[in-house]
Amino acid sequence: MLIEKFSGFELGLIFFVGALIEEFLFRFLLQSLLGVLLTSIIFALIHVRYIFKKFMLLEVFLLSIILGMAYKMTAMFYVPVVCHFMLNFITALLIKKGFIVLES
Repeated sequence: MLIEKFSGFELGLIFFVGALIEEFLFRFLLQSLLGVLLTSIIFALIHVRYIFKKFMLLEVFLLSIILGMAYKMTAMFYVPVVCHFMLNFITALLIKKGFIVLES
């Protein structure tokens, strides 16, 4: 599994940069033009690995709504970035340590 090849620091850096870029594109740019709902639909659809996994796709969509509302309510860009990063990073660490087992 690819995640096991990276140190905790490397995973943190990868997930922080990823969260920063995604949140900039979706919350900062698109959400101001399209609103929370449409932006969340697009956000879910770009996570193509979940297209045929309805539960995971719904989870990403709902997470995007939460992140979108967090940004809308606080007007602080770092709020969804930190939330997004923490979710991804903690999930990756749980996978790395064997607490979450992914399907083959």
